Formats: sequence, structure tokens, C-alpha cells
Amino acid sequence: MSPSRYLIEDHRHLDELLNRAVTETEIDEEAYNTFRRGLLRHIAIEENIVMPLIRERSENGFFALQQIHLEHGAIAALMVPPPTEELIAVLRALLDRHNLLEETQDTLYDVLDHCARTDQPELLSRLKDHPEVPLSPNINNPAGLEPARRAIVRAGYSWEKLLEAGRG
Repeated sequence: MSPSRYLIEDHRHLDELLNRAVTETEIDEEAYNTFRRGLLRHIAIEENIVMPLIRERSENGFFALQQIHLEHGAIAALMVPPPTEELIAVLRALLDRHNLLEETQDTLYDVLDHCARTDQPELLSRLKDHPEVPLSPNINNPAGLEPARRAIVRAGYSWEKLLEAGRG
């Protein structure tokens, strides 16, 4: 298995976890926390292993590393407040866009596989062995979405447009 295949399969696993946690009528808090833990671990893998490796080994780098980093910040900020129907819609729309920068041809994961062509087994072990990220409880206060909204804007998106896309 290539590092990119592992990360793409993790995306699919995270999608399944989110779908199990969020139904049309309710949000299963325990299942949502499992999703949060997995998503934050995935982001940590990319920030701590994948992106530094690409910066170190790629002659040309990857044009969207900064954008991916900003989107990671926005996604992580969405993990702080408790989940609501609106937050989940925005999250889904952002994840859809984010995954395009990572999974499609000639994007992050293709660059990763190219950079790791000589040591893929070792890299794959590092990805698989990355520890979970400690999970803090959701912060529920009236201004809880504001940091997430600002992170969305820093990443170049509009909360309202993501919400519309996530509901559509």
C-alpha cells in the first residue's frame, strides 16, 4: 500500500464515521467524538509528517501547501464547538473542497508518493503509527463559532457559501 492510498482510505473511513455520527434527526455524541479524534489525527499526520517531507524532498514543493495548512486550521476550528446541523453542513462542504487538493491527480498525495518513492514502507509505518491527538471537550458558548468563521475566511472561503453547498 502506498502512503497516498493509506491517506485516501483514511479519508473514506472518516467520511463513514461522520455519516454514522450524524443522521437526519440526531447527532450521536460518542460517535462524533470518534470522528473528531480520527480527523484531528489525520490532520496531525499531514502537518507533522507529509507536509515537512514534501518541503524537504520536493524540488518544486507543492503549490497548495499553504492553502492546505489554512484549511487544516479551519477544519480544526470546526471541531471546537459542539456539532450543529449548520456546522456539519459547513464542515462537509469544506472537507469536499479540501480533499480535492489532496486526492486528485498531481495534488498533495501524488507529490507525497513521488517524494517517498525510495522509502515508502518506512513512511507508511510512520503514518500508521502516528498517535491519536488528545481530544478536548467541545466548547459551548454563544461566541463559539466566531473563531471557526474567521478560520474559514483566512482559508479563502465564505461561511454562507459553504453552508449553502453543504445543504445542497
